Amino acid sequence: MSTMQQALVLVSVLAVVLQMHAAPPPKPAFFAKCMADNHVTPADFKNFAKTGEASDNLKCNFKCIMMEGGMLSEDGKINPEPMLQHTPEKIHDVVKECSKIEASADLCDVAYRQHKCVRDKATEWFQEMTEAHDKQ
Repeated sequence: MSTMQQALVLVSVLAVVLQMHAAPPPKPAFFAKCMADNHVTPADFKNFAKTGEASDNLKCNFKCIMMEGGMLSEDGKINPEPMLQHTPEKIHDVVKECSKIEASADLCDVAYRQHKCVRDKATEWFQEMTEAHDKQ
């Protein structure tokens, strides 16, 4: 697995079993490519972490990260296993619950809804990870 393979939850996109205040793992290589391809900045992630609002570009960035990381299939189904490997155990139930989102042909929207669900149910953790990744 490349160093950039992580979800978001954030990302995006996370190291194996993090503690609440532990430093996040390095971002996978595809993370930067997805950001460039979708014209997304770290400020977009920060805004999403704070407000839950996302531009179409950020939604498609979530899709890119999830597809590259093996978390989202072409048919819109979410595979939580890669996310569980890179998130702290205390949010595994949230990851599993948020992975049950209804599949759709709009993969950007599916990825956004999954990220929004995690952000809404684990807000503090999501914001901390976003801020920590911004410092990398």
